[in-house]
Amino acid sequence: MKRFQTFWIMMFSIMVLVQVSACSKDDMPDVGVSDMDGRRVTSVGECKIRYDENGRPYKFKDYEGEEVTIDYDKNKMYFDGIEYNLKFSKGLISEMSFSVIDDSDSYQSRDTGKYTFSYDKDNCLTKMTEDISGRIQYHNKDHVETISLKTEQNFIWRNGNLRHIAYKGVEVNDGQEYGFSSDIEIEYGIEENRFRQFPLGFLYNFEDFCDVLFAVGLFGNGPVYLPDEMVINLYEDDEDDYEFSRPFSFTLNYNGTIKSEKFNGSTTNYGYSTITRADGSADLLRLKFKPWKRMGRRAIVK
Repeated sequence: MKRFQTFWIMMFSIMVLVQVSACSKDDMPDVGVSDMDGRRVTSVGECKIRYDENGRPYKFKDYEGEEVTIDYDKNKMYFDGIEYNLKFSKGLISEMSFSVIDDSDSYQSRDTGKYTFSYDKDNCLTKMTEDISGRIQYHNKDHVETISLKTEQNFIWRNGNLRHIAYKGVEVNDGQEYGFSSDIEIEYGIEENRFRQFPLGFLYNFEDFCDVLFAVGLFGNGPVYLPDEMVINLYEDDEDDYEFSRPFSFTLNYNGTIKSEKFNGSTTNYGYSTITRADGSADLLRLKFKPWKRMGRRAIVK
């Protein structure tokens, strides 16, 4: 599984009508980066985010210090020595895929993976799938070890708020099948989420580096209101079912952007800056998004 844990939890946001590589600079499609009264998210916890001359996030480090780089001209993302192919739809990431071959003195392995993302008319994430497989052949053995993982997450929205996340998956390790699933219910208070930022606590089934991608807007809009509580039900083969809940709490800046988010016993602080031409300007005419408004799964304390 460690070979598969290179994907992400960039739970934040990355969002281009057609492939960027097919366009000239003047015809560059929109990227759905969240603009909040002329400011952008430039830090999430210890992760610092850099923007290019077109105002698109292109470089940051995950929580373990691994650098993530996005090349919009080639539709590529580079992380932990792996090259990911990206596809965009209406400025949002619609697909990520990779293929890695490792040939050493003692073995040869190959891992492939594809992740797909679907959105509704309001640019809210409604479905994510992952399909990953790997094989390894040791030179001193005839047996080929194989592993595969297939998962699906469905995001149910009502009145602009994410209310339910249904997750299921199957892992097959050398012919041994293992199933698992979870259901997450989300309750809301009355605090408005002015810029529809995506709370990190929602990303329970994502890799850590995805946090940043969600935060900058590349995976669509968050809820209209800020959540109060998340109730999680876990179901695993040969294990007892388990239910637990975790509260959210937020502090806001004067303009309604999220200053800090507390979830699962830890607090994440957000930083914002006005992106200028000198340090990577935001071309606001191209950014049409309105300001409305694992694996290695992340561990959560039960």
